[in-house]
Amino acid sequence: MTSHFIRQIAFIAAFLMALVAASAIAAQIPGPTLATPSSPEKALNADGFIQRWLLLEPIAADGLTDSAVQAMVKKEHLPDQFTLVPQDGEKVTVGGAELTWHAVDTTNYNVNLFNFARAQGQEDQRRAVLGCDHYQ
Repeated sequence: MTSHFIRQIAFIAAFLMALVAASAIAAQIPGPTLATPSSPEKALNADGFIQRWLLLEPIAADGLTDSAVQAMVKKEHLPDQFTLVPQDGEKVTVGGAELTWHAVDTTNYNVNLFNFARAQGQEDQRRAVLGCDHYQ
């Protein structure tokens, strides 16, 4: 009987530790900070931060090594990618995949790309997101 009681206590302790760990992990994940724009224009906030962004859905990457990241950054994924002005909903083909540009408003001083990728169902970390600021 003592052995059974000890197993029950151990099970309860393990369950409680898992519950505490899960709540700690949940507390680390920031809440969504991106929203679909509700107006055609969005001015800078009072501190001068850009709040309207156009983000391209994540592009598949070959890995997270330094050389893979450098190659990804240096590669021209789109013609004139440093000067083009995309539109919300515009579709482009990158690496054989059709991707869409999305206008988003941020409630913070930055754009949380993890939240953006997760909203697209693509939170795989082996992806890159292209973005451009868009403010009037």
